[in-house]
Amino acid sequence: MNWKSILATAIITGLVTVVTGMVLFKWQSKEPELVYNHIGSIPFDDNSGQVSIQQIEVINTGDEVAQNVLLSIDFNGATIEKSHIQLDSTIKASENVNEKAITLDVENLNPSEKIEVSALIRGISAADSSPTISLRANGVVGKRIGTVAIDEKEMIGIAVAAAYSGLFAFVMMNKTRRDRFLRITQLLLKGRADLPHTQNEQIASAFSLYGMPHKTVEYRSSNTRRSYWVEADYIGADAINSTEEERIKSLAVLNHLAEEIEAMAPSSKAIVYYNIARVQRSMEQEYMISLEKARELDPAEINRRLRIDPLMEDQTRSTSDV
Repeated sequence: MNWKSILATAIITGLVTVVTGMVLFKWQSKEPELVYNHIGSIPFDDNSGQVSIQQIEVINTGDEVAQNVLLSIDFNGATIEKSHIQLDSTIKASENVNEKAITLDVENLNPSEKIEVSALIRGISAADSSPTISLRANGVVGKRIGTVAIDEKEMIGIAVAAAYSGLFAFVMMNKTRRDRFLRITQLLLKGRADLPHTQNEQIASAFSLYGMPHKTVEYRSSNTRRSYWVEADYIGADAINSTEEERIKSLAVLNHLAEEIEAMAPSSKAIVYYNIARVQRSMEQEYMISLEKARELDPAEINRRLRIDPLMEDQTRSTSDV
C-alpha cells in the first residue's frame, strides 16, 4: 500500500469515525423532557350550567432534572369551584389558584416524577371546560403526550447509520473494493435513469405505438398509479368484447408489454401472457404457446385462473399434470 492509499484510508476512516461519534453523542446526550396529558370527564348539566372534572398530569420523561418547572392551566370561560394538586411532599413548589386559572411553580422535577392537578369546573357549555395549558422549564418546552417522537425510531435510525458508516469505511479503505463500489454505483444510476417513470407511461406508450390514441390520453392523464398485472386483465377483457380491429391492436399492445418490458416482474408478465392467450383464443388463433409461457412464469396463479375462467375451462384438466 503506497502513501496515497494510506492517506486516503486515514482520511476516510477518520471522517466516518468523527461523524458516527457525533451522531452517537447527540443520541446519548441526556436532557429533561416534559410531557403532559389532559383528561376531562363528560360534563353533566346542573341548575347553573355544566359541571365536569378536569385532570392534568405532568411527567418528566427525560433523563435529567427539569429545573424551574412552570405549569399554567387557564380554563377560559369556566369557573374553578374546587381544585387539588398532588405531588411529592419533598418537592418545593408554590401554587396560585383563582376562579379561572391554576399556576404552579416547581423548583425541580426529577426523571419519572409527576404532578397531578384535578379541578371541578362549572361552565355554560362543554367548550368552556377545555383548558389552555402551558408547560415549560429551563431550556425545555412541554408537549402533550402523543406529539413527542418515539425513541425506538431514533435508536433504529442510529443503529442503521452506524452500520452503514462502518460498511462504507470498510469498502473505501481498499482500492479494489472502492473501484467495484464506484462501478456498481454507476451501473445502478444508469439503470435507474433508463427506467420509465411509471408503469402508466409504458402502457400509454404501447397504446400510442399501435394506433390507440384515445387509450394513450386516458393513461397519460390518469392520476391513478397503474400496474401491469391489473391493466393486463383490463386490456384483455376489453379486447374480447371489442371489434376485430380493436382486438388486433390490443393484442399487439399486450405482446409489446410482454416482450419489450424487461423490468416487469415475472408474476405480472405471466398475467400478460395469460391475457394474450385469452384474446388469441377469442379470435380462434393459436394460444397454447402464450399459455405455456404464462404457466412457466407463475404456475400457481395461472392454474387458479384456469379453474375459474369460462373461456379457458377446457384447460383445467391439463393443469393437473403440470
